[in-house]
Amino acid sequence: MDAYPVAYLSIRQATKQNSGALWRATRTFLRYSGAKDLLSGQDLSSYPFAELEMETVLPRIDGHGGDIPYFRSVLSLALAERESIRKMRARPVALRGEEEASSAAMNSQFFELNNGPADLIADPEGALADRFERMMASLEASGAVSVTTHLNDTEP
Repeated sequence: MDAYPVAYLSIRQATKQNSGALWRATRTFLRYSGAKDLLSGQDLSSYPFAELEMETVLPRIDGHGGDIPYFRSVLSLALAERESIRKMRARPVALRGEEEASSAAMNSQFFELNNGPADLIADPEGALADRFERMMASLEASGAVSVTTHLNDTEP
């Protein structure tokens, strides 16, 4: 099986506007990986695609994250049902307590946060890099694709 090189910064800087294909691939990957809604805990794999949307887990702070603000990155987006999207836009997951966003649901979308959603605020770059690694490991474990990752390079 051929290995596909994937650079963290290339993914980190991808947005719906500048890389729609990657945004759609991330959305599809999350749905078929058994993602749970971060707020309701509902399994999203049975929802029709038309009823699911992507929303950032981070506050919308311009300039936070360099050229591409963290909240715009595909790595900051979670899959959710419409009611949760409305709630997440009013108050992002990163500003909620652990009782509002379960660790099981966070893990189902490849966020592993030791201190709950507060980790997203404390170290957004670290949280997104960790999510990238977990997503790539899942792709590799599926046997569908072989990837080699590069955390520090924009091009592999």
